[in-house]
Amino acid sequence: DQWPHQLVNAQMYGHQFLLPIPDIDHTDYFLMLGANPIASNGSLMTVPDVKERIKALTNRGKLVVIDPRRSETAALASEHHFIKPASDVYFLIAFMQELFKTGPARLQAYDEKIIGWSEVISAIENFSIDHVFDLTGITAENIQKMASDFYHADKAVAYGRMGLSVQEHGSLCQWMLQLINIYTGNLDKVGGALVNETA
Repeated sequence: DQWPHQLVNAQMYGHQFLLPIPDIDHTDYFLMLGANPIASNGSLMTVPDVKERIKALTNRGKLVVIDPRRSETAALASEHHFIKPASDVYFLIAFMQELFKTGPARLQAYDEKIIGWSEVISAIENFSIDHVFDLTGITAENIQKMASDFYHADKAVAYGRMGLSVQEHGSLCQWMLQLINIYTGNLDKVGGALVNETA
């Protein structure tokens, strides 16, 4: 259930276990897809006492859960949006397209470390997704608001787990989450997705 994570990490960051970890204790806006850390005790986030940390997050900011069912984590979230199973990739493409409209990419911290960025943006921009509600069950207006809130949050992070990975487009979904964090300048930033270290 984590092969898509490992493939994306290897291709993007050079090592399968260079998995950026959500900084749950400092983020203001946490977008979570296909994850239920209340049941898994944090899983790949490796977060002890995750329930209290989620409560602290919702007290200071927002946890937005995208999930086909009302999971234990969704029940504690600031917002829960039901999504049609295995349609996450369309949600993420629409979310990225809304980020493009909201503001420019914040890539200053990554200097010249990004290769192929213009090709990525072009591919996502040219993907036609006019009927996103029919595909996902989430309205274009809700996606636009989520993307705007994410972009304008001081510290934000996008994260997806098993529910995202064990579907047809699992690797693409994990790649899109990394792109969202990079586009908004939240990769390797306090309150965003923190890059770990390998021995």
